[in-house]
Amino acid sequence: MKSSNRLPDLSRRAFARTNEQTIAQRINILRELGPHVCSIAEICCGDCLRQHKAYKQMLEVQIYRGLDLEPAIVASNHANGIECYVGDALDEKTMRKFAQDDVIFFGPPLSDDCDGHRLIGFDAVVPSFPAFAHLLLGTLHYDGLLICVCPNSTDMG
Repeated sequence: MKSSNRLPDLSRRAFARTNEQTIAQRINILRELGPHVCSIAEICCGDCLRQHKAYKQMLEVQIYRGLDLEPAIVASNHANGIECYVGDALDEKTMRKFAQDDVIFFGPPLSDDCDGHRLIGFDAVVPSFPAFAHLLLGTLHYDGLLICVCPNSTDMG
């Protein structure tokens, strides 16, 4: 599937953003699994201002950057001082930029029609978790901490 087919309909909903409770959970996970994290990449980042601020303040992360398909989302992040790129999470050349980061959060938009209020199955997530994991771990040999954000209706199992 080409990335242009996965762009959100911006007239239907606001940009996706991670809620404060989820960010607090992520910080606890990082304190436990990666207490000396210096760099974090957020793939399919949406509006990532909240986590950018939290990771810098609470974990003293030096480098935080995002990737999203939607140019308007990337522009909004840039306006907030966040290093962010337009690109496809399943593009090898694009993902090479992030392969050295200590932690990668992969939180795809959870389907073309996802509005954050409907549950969807694991196999309906776009871009797919298996394809992303194969690219990152198999092709790019990433050896940092990969944290996948799954839909509420399922788990990675």
